[in-house]
Amino acid sequence: MMSTKSFRVAGMTLGVVLAASACGSTSHDLAVLDSESSTQPVPEVIQSNEQFADDSARYLGEIDSYSYFAARPASDGDHEACLIQVGATSDDWLSGCSTIQSDIVVGLSGGVPQQEVALVSDDPSTDTLEENGWEHQAENLWQRPN
Repeated sequence: MMSTKSFRVAGMTLGVVLAASACGSTSHDLAVLDSESSTQPVPEVIQSNEQFADDSARYLGEIDSYSYFAARPASDGDHEACLIQVGATSDDWLSGCSTIQSDIVVGLSGGVPQQEVALVSDDPSTDTLEENGWEHQAENLWQRPN
């Protein structure tokens, strides 16, 4: 069962994904999803969630006390990816999933302070991302403060 937060985020992220699809490099991959295992423990809320493929979650980094993970969705893991934001409690999480077809694969928007965080494909067009206010935080993880 998907979190209601996931549905809310899906609507917010659609605009980010569509806007970003016009700009970017020609190759869009996420090598982190093919790595052996996550560099950090994966929270139970992700491991037990049927929305994500088993053992696919990989730690990306931390921004403003939120941990971020990339995972493959349970539906079609080869050409899609999910970005998962996890807060201090197991109830404090949200996610969004999209097809890997542009520099910005999927973005999440919200929080306090208001910000946008994006799962970005390997070797993105950094000039274009930076011109649009994005800041590199970790491999495949970018932030755009508002």
